[in-house]
Amino acid sequence: MTTKENREQNLLLLLSKQRDYVTSTELATELAVSKKTVYRLIRKINDNYPEGDLISSEKGRGYKLDYEKYISMNLTQMDNSSSAYSPEERRNRIMEELLLTSPKAKNVYDLFKDYYVGDSVIFNDEQAISDQLSEYQLKLIRKNRAIQGEEGNIRQAIADFIQAFNTVDIDELASVRESRLNTYDALFVLNKIKKIEKNLKMTLPYPYNINIFSHLYILITRSRNVGLLKINDRNVLTKEEKEQLSKDTTLYEVANSTITNIEQYLNRSLPEIEIFYLYQYLASSRMQSVVDDTDKFSEQVTQITYTYMEEMSEKLGISIFDTRFFY
Repeated sequence: MTTKENREQNLLLLLSKQRDYVTSTELATELAVSKKTVYRLIRKINDNYPEGDLISSEKGRGYKLDYEKYISMNLTQMDNSSSAYSPEERRNRIMEELLLTSPKAKNVYDLFKDYYVGDSVIFNDEQAISDQLSEYQLKLIRKNRAIQGEEGNIRQAIADFIQAFNTVDIDELASVRESRLNTYDALFVLNKIKKIEKNLKMTLPYPYNINIFSHLYILITRSRNVGLLKINDRNVLTKEEKEQLSKDTTLYEVANSTITNIEQYLNRSLPEIEIFYLYQYLASSRMQSVVDDTDKFSEQVTQITYTYMEEMSEKLGISIFDTRFFY
């Protein structure tokens, strides 16, 4: 259903694709609103346009858009808005929106309404987006503008395409106005990371702190937008994964507490496998933190530490030098 914020724009876009008059009944059906709402929208649009009615009416025929005025209005808006984005930036923003809500369908008007581009540009953008998504084994269904693929691949694509996650300073992630991150979610995740560091009595090293931030932020956003998520088509732990969690009770308690806090924040349950993925991040970041400190010790101590690290890495099944998402 059309949201209140988009109804005026969608009405204009709908009329812009018609060469003849359109009745109020047809408009109401297309926009999924009442005829009274159509009348109010048209009146509001015309009242806000300074140079006469943007939408004309004729009794018995319906409504028609004044194309000359509409084009003039769009050119002005393009100068003030869409020109701020390059084609690549536009496609990345659209792809981010698709990924965060997939596999839900998106209305083409909602996706492109801020960019004032034509059908040919939309077609080319969708083709470019489809090509990029294929690198993650994801597919763009162009009929309803939805992305299909495994949850792990979707999250990896989100992490790569959201520019805010490319920072080297985690404190910069609080600048949500520039990064397009949700303010409350970003601050909540930053608070969780500080709590993790306090409980583990360590500072999470780069890039693990950024990876954990993006992992938790994406988990929150996807869970809110989509609901119950399945990674690799399952939500329960295997016997081997449960055994790994039991090897370090401190890490398990921190991971479990963090996921529980997120459940309370979202007011919904999350699959237990999310605890395991966060546990893997924390185990890897803890080992890397030890590696970063080895230059303070003798060569003998360093060698013993590396040997211990390799044994722990083998037992946990985690590569301490692997900064990729654990999906």
